[in-house]
Amino acid sequence: MATPDLPAGADGLPAPADRSLERIGRLAPYKVKKFLLVASQYDLFMLEEDGRLQDLLLQTYQQWNRGYVPQFVCVSGGENALERVRQEPFDLVVAVMRLGDMDPFRFGRLVREAAPGLPVVGLAYNTPELRRLLELDDGSALEKIFVWQGDGNVLPGIIQFIEDRRNAAGDTRLAGVQTILLIEDSAGFYSSYLPLIFSVLRRLTEGLLKEDLTFTQRLLRQNARPRVLLATRYDEAAAFFAGFKDSLLGIITDASFPRAAGGEVDARAGLEFARVVRGEKPHLPILLQSSDEGAEELARRAGLPFLSKNSPTLLRELERFLTERFGFGDLVLAGNGAGSGARFANLDQLYSGGAELPAPALATAIASGELDRWLRARTEFAL
Repeated sequence: MATPDLPAGADGLPAPADRSLERIGRLAPYKVKKFLLVASQYDLFMLEEDGRLQDLLLQTYQQWNRGYVPQFVCVSGGENALERVRQEPFDLVVAVMRLGDMDPFRFGRLVREAAPGLPVVGLAYNTPELRRLLELDDGSALEKIFVWQGDGNVLPGIIQFIEDRRNAAGDTRLAGVQTILLIEDSAGFYSSYLPLIFSVLRRLTEGLLKEDLTFTQRLLRQNARPRVLLATRYDEAAAFFAGFKDSLLGIITDASFPRAAGGEVDARAGLEFARVVRGEKPHLPILLQSSDEGAEELARRAGLPFLSKNSPTLLRELERFLTERFGFGDLVLAGNGAGSGARFANLDQLYSGGAELPAPALATAIASGELDRWLRARTEFAL
């Protein structure tokens, strides 16, 4: 998707976004306000019964205060869906992988021919057939395959995934909006994990809104939460890192994933990717997570924080990591002696107390990137 030409400041960088309400309003231009849900009649019935989709979307978007609720149109069969795509505009197509009259990958390619640029996401059931579908998916027809596991929250997760994927590059160039890279090859895991990450990020962002902010600052923080980019292979993650390395708050990576489409899973891919990233960005937070035995010990040897996918407190541990390492929590600056450090919850506290800190404490926070991440999490991109 093409990104807009951007005005630049004297230093060649985009002018600070928080100077202009007009620029704030240009963030996240790609919004999924209407999508097409394609499946057999039976699958449509089961999805609605299991997920109560419209009620879920209404509740979710009212909580998010987005000002609109995505509407969806249900169509049975690939041919009927293609006809609707040709007749009216949609922002997204979600196709249950059992269309009945058409192979889902052929359907995705035909949608792209009929409406270039319209994203198509596959939604599969967690059955033995899922593995074959994932093996056949080369990324040319579908943006990604998600897994239906009886939880309707996968649909808001898909919508946010598509919006972030389409908006990240332009929002980063326009306003300095930050990104988080998630590397995960298990479709079942990322289908449930992505909605959790989005909910945590919104909760953390809302927590920052409690500070004494101007209207412009509040609006910016709501619109400028970090975008989440999902990669399922090493080559895809490397491409994202190359394009977003200067706007990354951090990386959450699985321990093992394929090197390329159709490739075998590499048990050390996560560690290798972390090593490469640290060669360029030594202070960038990287979280290794896995359900594999022995992965925690490998992470410890590599000096990486670790989360077990099997942990019953996974969500709480993830939120704590994002708070402490991605800049959403207090800024803690260590001093050069007992009791000489300081903790800052907001920018006013930093302004009033920062000047009294020993210079080495502030220098350390700058060198490690802690201050930078803390400011960027608060959308203080100019600073």
